[in-house]
Formats: sequence, C-alpha cells, structure tokens
Amino acid sequence: TGAKVAGMLNMSSANIGQSVLMASDFTLTEQRSELDEVVLRGATVGGLLDLSGAKVAGTLDMDSVNIGQHLFMRSIPARPTQQAEFDGDVRLTFAAVGGSLDCRGAELSSLDLTGTSIGGELRLASPSFSPQWTGGGKLVLRNVSVDAIQDTEEKTVWPAVLELDGFIYRRLGGLGADGEAGIARRGSRWFIDWLAK
Repeated sequence: TGAKVAGMLNMSSANIGQSVLMASDFTLTEQRSELDEVVLRGATVGGLLDLSGAKVAGTLDMDSVNIGQHLFMRSIPARPTQQAEFDGDVRLTFAAVGGSLDCRGAELSSLDLTGTSIGGELRLASPSFSPQWTGGGKLVLRNVSVDAIQDTEEKTVWPAVLELDGFIYRRLGGLGADGEAGIARRGSRWFIDWLAK
C-alpha cells in the first residue's frame, strides 16, 4: 500500500491465498501508489485486488487472472489527488472476478475485458463519480458476463468506442444506483445511443 515501483512488477502465475493491496495509502501517510508496468497474467488472488487511487503508467496485464473477491480500480472519493490513473492499456481478458469490478472515477484509456466473468457488478459510475476516458477511450466487453451494470446517465460514463458483441448481463442497476434515474428506467433513445457506440 502506497508503494512506488519504478520497473516492471511481474507476478505472473503467482498464487496468493488472501488479498493483494496496491492501493494508495489514504489513512495514515497520504502516499500514492505509483507503478510502471504490472503483470498478473495467470495469477490467483484468493481475496480482493485493490488498486484504489493508484497510478499505473504502463500496461496493466491481468490476462487469465482469477480473483476470488472484488477488483477495485476506482478513485478515492473526496480526494482529488488520489484519482486512480491507468495510462496504458488495461488487459483483463479471460479472467474470473468473483465479486465486483469497480472503476468509478478512474482515468482510463483502454480497458479490455474480453471473455471475462464478473460474479458481481460492473461498477462504472455512481452520481458525481464517473470514469474519465482519455483519448476518447475504448471499452471491450466482448463475450463478457456480469451480474449487474451500475452507471449513470452522464454521457461521458461510456467511452467513445464500445464493443458489446456477446456481452451478457442479468440485471440493470446495482448497489447504490439511483432508483429514479437507474438504467432500467431509461427510454429507448438511451439504449439506441448506447448500442450505436
């Protein structure tokens, strides 16, 4: 937590029984986690994987990772200096996340979730807490399955490029979703624009 790693952090095929905490330290030292390139290809994490408020300058490669609980890639609310930043590609392909994937408030350029299974929610946004897509952004949800989607009606929540082929979700709206403006209550125009991406 709060670590700075200048070179590649390679944890390919690591088997970790509990959680991996690479988040910024926002309780004691106010120190931000700063990483260059992170490789977790084929790793198993029994607990959660927490990158809240972290900055990853290079590629974050989590191909075929197996996470027993949640994956947090979110910014830290009410702390603008601890926004999660992923400057390079984030590859979470053919992975299994037992809980939710939370990237609310994060700055992302490309997030590829091809073939990934998320047992909980895909949390993209909650009121006043949306991701920022740099360079227009790209989100690949090809052959992804999730239990629920949580977002808001803000136009910037979803990136300019969106791949939805084979995307499966069971429910619209998740924990903390606005019941009045939730995705399930939106008109057909919203869905037409969403699919048009």
